Amino acid sequence: MAWIASPFYGGILWAIVSAIVFAPVNRSLRTMLGGHRNTAAALTLLTIVAIVIVPSFVVGSLLVEEAIGTYQSLETQQLDIGATLETLRGSLPPQVLAAVDQYALTDIDKLEERLSAFLTSGLRIAAEQAVNVGQSAFSFAVGLSIMLYLTYFLLRDGREIAAKVSSRV
Repeated sequence: MAWIASPFYGGILWAIVSAIVFAPVNRSLRTMLGGHRNTAAALTLLTIVAIVIVPSFVVGSLLVEEAIGTYQSLETQQLDIGATLETLRGSLPPQVLAAVDQYALTDIDKLEERLSAFLTSGLRIAAEQAVNVGQSAFSFAVGLSIMLYLTYFLLRDGREIAAKVSSRV
């Protein structure tokens, strides 16, 4: 069974974590609904989707879009790191500026070159990972479906499942 379930360990783990974290919400809803386990579990699952999953997708897609846009700006030279560093250097307080001068960070060209290389390589890696995420979208969707399905039943029958597992151990 472990061999069959191993591709889905992420979904199973997140289902267990979600069921544990949202168990108090489920208990409260079950009490308010007069003991209707199915309805309480479904409403709790909708709460998980609304509070956790949808915002995660939105933030993740915004981060990927921002990384790709910044990478494209660096590639087309639209983002002038030298001018940005000069502006930043000009706005530093005198104490910080003295520390910057002390550590020989005044060569803007070298600093710009290093920072540009660092940003370019980092954003290239992020863009490559975005492509990898796109390629594995199907497996992610399957894992998410398993997570939501398992979470529903763990919320609905979690105490009974835990009692049966602990009595056999």
